[in-house]
Amino acid sequence: MSTALITSGSRGIGLALVRQLLARPVTKYPLILVTSRTAGGDELEPVVAANATRVKRLVLPDVGNVEQVKAMVSHLKTLAPKGVNILINNAARVGPPARLPSLSGTIELREQLNTNAFGPALVVSTLWSSNLLRAPPNAPPKGINFPPPNVSPHGHSGPREEWGYEFEQARAPTSAPHYEPTGDIPNVPIVVNLWSTQGSLKWTGELWEGGSTRDDLIFHPVYAASKAALSGVSMQLAREMRVSHEVYGRRLGGC
Repeated sequence: MSTALITSGSRGIGLALVRQLLARPVTKYPLILVTSRTAGGDELEPVVAANATRVKRLVLPDVGNVEQVKAMVSHLKTLAPKGVNILINNAARVGPPARLPSLSGTIELREQLNTNAFGPALVVSTLWSSNLLRAPPNAPPKGINFPPPNVSPHGHSGPREEWGYEFEQARAPTSAPHYEPTGDIPNVPIVVNLWSTQGSLKWTGELWEGGSTRDDLIFHPVYAASKAALSGVSMQLAREMRVSHEVYGRRLGGC
């Protein structure tokens, strides 16, 4: 049984994620917490009304506002005193397709970085420091198994960048190899930061070299920069959350 928190779940992808979790057995996701900018009058309202014991709303106008996030977490503690096991950082700001290095684009960059990169880190750290971001209660005792550096999950050796084709073309074997980590990887909460391919440095490089009419249609420079920042934040959070768990001997989940 896991408690989930989805930021900005009043419409779009966030609301779709709420409905996806609701479609799962109540024994698996008994409590789904959802943040929204307002207290009602949106697409989430009928969902909460129809699932009052399972879906709870938390008002969070600005995911990048420190005091507002603290207030949200304080309210969350009353609804879920045992904490959150799955955090989905869905809140994002797209804004106008402003360009860099224009002044308007740079100002917009500050706003998007606040929501798209700082916001997810703020929610994670506020929950974490309050001991409310905890490993799922049914997590395996040894944590997650990762393959050796140059071995794919299918058992093939070679550079990791070559695995993409393998994953797309090959069917997984009936009995995949089981790899033990070099050291015990502690149980940690599940944190999902919704990303975008616009944050891909590789894709940015391709557009830089080629350039086409599609660039202005699907590539927003400021948004892309903010999502690239989110990629870096996500990687460092993943590393540090495991390290601090191990160094300080902190057992999440109150164990």
